[in-house]
Amino acid sequence: MWLSFVGGLLGGFLGAVATLLAARLREKGARREEWWRRVQWAADLTLGDDLRRRAAGLNLLRKLVVSPLASNDDAQLLTIFTEPALSPHEPLPETAHSRDTDTASDATDHDAGGEGDEPGSS
Repeated sequence: MWLSFVGGLLGGFLGAVATLLAARLREKGARREEWWRRVQWAADLTLGDDLRRRAAGLNLLRKLVVSPLASNDDAQLLTIFTEPALSPHEPLPETAHSRDTDTASDATDHDAGGEGDEPGSS
């Protein structure tokens, strides 16, 4: 008799805990989904021509990156996305590949006869 009573209570308790955990997971998933929609909206704003909208988009992204809903990977990606836009006057770090490409394009410019020559104008 006691065993069935305790088993019933334990089963009810475990069922309630499982329901609460499932509800929290659903809620967190919905909140992350809304967070991602806001990230997309803010990113779209940063790509426009209007400077005020771009600034608003960058400010929104700065706020969204520190949200508890952002995972570490999300935060790193958003930081990479916003870094060039936040410091447009600073050159990007030079890599070995970009140096090779710049050197090759400089050599091509000199071989082509300098500035102002258009392809096919000879």
